[in-house]
Amino acid sequence: MTDDGWRCLDFHNLRRTWATALATADADPLLMIGCNGWNVLETFLEHYRGTYSPEAQQREREKVAWLG
Repeated sequence: MTDDGWRCLDFHNLRRTWATALATADADPLLMIGCNGWNVLETFLEHYRGTYSPEAQQREREKVAWLG
């Protein structure tokens, strides 16, 4: 393997990738937090479902020139 970034992969990375994939597939967030050990629904929603505040969304859009 030539990409040394794979050497830094840990359980948290795999869990986050898996959660993001399920959230993208519109899986039920209550089911996901129950079987994955998250304790707070809001934390899951903020990090994986993209339910950020309008202010945070605007701040992130400003970082991408073509989104304005």
